[in-house]
Amino acid sequence: MYLPINFCISTSLHELLALSLLIVDSILADSGTEQLEFIALSQRTGNPKYRQKAENAILFLSRTFPADGLLPIYVNPQRGTTFYSTITSGLRGTDTIYSICLHSLAVLAFFYEYLLKVWIQGNKTASVNHYREMWETSMKGLSSLVKRTTPSSFAYICEKIGNSLTDKMDDLACFAPGMLVLGSSGYASDESQKFLSLAEEVNTVFKRFIILCSV
Repeated sequence: MYLPINFCISTSLHELLALSLLIVDSILADSGTEQLEFIALSQRTGNPKYRQKAENAILFLSRTFPADGLLPIYVNPQRGTTFYSTITSGLRGTDTIYSICLHSLAVLAFFYEYLLKVWIQGNKTASVNHYREMWETSMKGLSSLVKRTTPSSFAYICEKIGNSLTDKMDDLACFAPGMLVLGSSGYASDESQKFLSLAEEVNTVFKRFIILCSV
């Protein structure tokens, strides 16, 4: 449920603090996307503590990283574990009352894309290989979410709830094609072409969606 922006403006600080107490789990798009900025901060200040603190979140997640690399929206910040919730290829993470209030002005970035960006930021060296490895694992899982329409055979990326796939693609999965193209360069030619083809197909679906919406 999305709330009007004036809900947050009119909500008192005491109410926001009360709502914050309800937050037991962190949003994946928050805890998994701080690394890029904090690594850059350490590089510019010469102080490694910023990088270390941000990377602790990734190390936490890597300990319980699933075999298919697909993580749900919410992660427990104390245990680094996840619980039953929606798995999406979009930028979900602001679909509850308390998160709308606390993150209404924040841009929640795409966790999988940030794994890739940190690997690139680190010049693809051994010290950041675990980011690439996590990303590649997640992309294997992503392939299990790809379905096709009938009879037109358009490719789209489903959401996953528990063990069930839903015939729905998050609108903000429109960023996935760019991520796939960016990551394709790390593969051999044949595998790289698979990613490029999927990116093109998913992008075509979004183009058609935009055309339909503009009619």
